[in-house]
Parts: sequence; C-alpha cells; structure tokens
Amino acid sequence: LGLTQAAVSQYINGKRARTAKLDEHTSQLLESLARDIRDEEVVNLSRRICKVCNYINDNDQLLENCGVERESVKEASAS
Repeated sequence: LGLTQAAVSQYINGKRARTAKLDEHTSQLLESLARDIRDEEVVNLSRRICKVCNYINDNDQLLENCGVERESVKEASAS
C-alpha cells in the first residue's frame, strides 16, 4: 500500500483518519476484506470493494460521516 509502519500504526490507533465514523456493519465488511486480502483469499476484489461502497452509498448518515454529499453519489453513478 506504500505506507510506513508508523502510518499503519497511527491508522490502527485512531491518530489518523478519525473523521469518518463507520457503523459496525461497515467496519465488519472492511475488516473481513482486509483479512482476506492479507490471507490472499480474495476471489474478486472489485466485487468486494463494490459491496462496501454500495452499503455506504445506501446510508445517508455514513455518507455524511465520510464527507460525501448524496448529490455527488447520484452524479457519479449516472456517468
């Protein structure tokens, strides 16, 4: 991923990227995906990433927490 060990540690310990608050289901999806990538068990990476994105796109509160406006999601999906 091109990250230093220090950067990874800061992400894990909440010292970086603290602005996006995810719900439990999103966290579980991301943790599962990360484990599968680590263990080289991902069959279709694009599909797995889309699953996470679609879940977030369907939840206005998650979009707001991530700093994304509903209108920009509609525009992106239309193109």
